[in-house]
Amino acid sequence: ELALHSFSHKHLGTLTPAEFEEDLIKGKALLEKISSRKIIGYRAPSWSAHTRKTPWLWEILKKHGFEYSSSIAPVRTPLYGDVTAAPYPHFKKTSFGEILEIPLPTRRFLIRMPFSGGFYFRVLPSWLRHKMERDWKSSGLPLLYYFHLRDLGFEKMPPGLSLTARAVNYWGAHRAKKNFDLLLESGAFGAIRDLLPQFRDFARRE
Repeated sequence: ELALHSFSHKHLGTLTPAEFEEDLIKGKALLEKISSRKIIGYRAPSWSAHTRKTPWLWEILKKHGFEYSSSIAPVRTPLYGDVTAAPYPHFKKTSFGEILEIPLPTRRFLIRMPFSGGFYFRVLPSWLRHKMERDWKSSGLPLLYYFHLRDLGFEKMPPGLSLTARAVNYWGAHRAKKNFDLLLESGAFGAIRDLLPQFRDFARRE
């Protein structure tokens, strides 16, 4: 999927609406110039969108032609999360029309947690991740996977990181690469833009 992940990669909570809009315009223009494609999707840095704290996000995205965002994590973590948000695709109303929000996939196992990328893909036992994948797919929704290069061992750990930073960003990367290779052999994959009708149909039924 070719979409915008911001220009400066700043947490939304540190930006004013005007600062966010400036960053968005700059990033979208650059990505469209490089790719010669219209950019219709956005993901906030660090899953930092929040229904109450950043309500302006979807208004500005729709204003600039975005059709969907995948920026909410409907969980509680020390770094991000919005437990008040719906855990499935849903529409956000703006003065420019509706925009689709596709949250981070989560399932409940004692607590609600992500499972399909990043730290969680690296550290969750395979049996638990597979169970969550099956549970998610039973809803009829496509499952979103997401990775940084570091999640799969393609990025060398920089020196001087704290133990916490090493664990959050790199722990389990070698095993994750093997699981990722198996994942690629397990089925068909596509871009969000190609699956938007399916996500929209689900959101309208909810």
